[in-house]
Amino acid sequence: MSGGRARPPLTILGAGPVGLIAAIRARQLGVDVEIRSNRMPSLTDPSRLEVIPAQLLALLVELGVPPRSVGVDRLHDKRLTQWRSSTILAEPAPRSAHIARPALELILLGLADRVGVRIRSGIQPGEQWLRGGKPVLDATGRSAVTAHRVLRPKRPIICRTFRYAVSSDELGGFAIVAGPEGYAYRLSNGLHATLGVVGNGGLLRGNACDVVAKIRAFAPWFADKFDPARFESGSTGVASLQWVEEREEGAHPIGDASLARDALASQGLALGIGDALRVVSEVAMRCARVPRPIEGSLEGHRLRVSDLIKASPFATAPIWRSYLQFLDVAGVGKVRVPRSQNCL
Repeated sequence: MSGGRARPPLTILGAGPVGLIAAIRARQLGVDVEIRSNRMPSLTDPSRLEVIPAQLLALLVELGVPPRSVGVDRLHDKRLTQWRSSTILAEPAPRSAHIARPALELILLGLADRVGVRIRSGIQPGEQWLRGGKPVLDATGRSAVTAHRVLRPKRPIICRTFRYAVSSDELGGFAIVAGPEGYAYRLSNGLHATLGVVGNGGLLRGNACDVVAKIRAFAPWFADKFDPARFESGSTGVASLQWVEEREEGAHPIGDASLARDALASQGLALGIGDALRVVSEVAMRCARVPRPIEGSLEGHRLRVSDLIKASPFATAPIWRSYLQFLDVAGVGKVRVPRSQNCL
């Protein structure tokens, strides 16, 4: 994989699923594309599962991603929840798949190379991507490299994941439980399972045995499904709401680089890919426009997350009270973080 000397008509910053799918679709539409990224997908990346709607799985198949190559062995249409009380509810849910990452990125990277996407490592500070009137898609996720200013809580909510070496036959589908210090969820497919814990405090500390023991205290049925000896460390990262307030003129932030949604009520990957396909279609028709306002999407998401937290047993904990205060002013612009301080 190498980049040519001539600057292509479309530059995509970021080599995650959103950027790679944007690049592949652009090539299908006859657009010359270059991807620039400081970090390429690797087999050594921490593995985890992510929920995507069934419609997105169909798109991936259309692009050339076999479902079983990313661990999808079935679609799920129900979820187990223990949220407002200790009662366990089995609820219907929209049909979805539990997809493995970084397996998804690695397959998309190969497909992008195959269709002629130019891929170059490295985004240098101060680079002038936007000169010459060429469109630039920022798909760098929460790092949002074209942003001058982003808004996020001063103390973010963190998600920590563990990889569990079992298949979906042993764990079933999606389950989520609320506790006094945060919440936990589990996903599983034909390859393995993911245990995720979300908060900013005691629930996240320690090894897998410690974390499972803490979950067992408020949701024994959920924790008893796990044997801590079969866990491997996964990823750790920010999971709270973040959005771009000011960006480079002419940049098109897509996905998390525009509006990074809270993990509690998120279809971030699906929405980011939808953004990417829309902008790429406009570029192919030579009518790329200013990115659409995010106020409506932000408002709906903010209210959804706020209502879910308020309904849980951890809403009165200090970190969650602080986060709810941030959600209450989201869109008003009272919490501002200069770009120079926004390295996650």
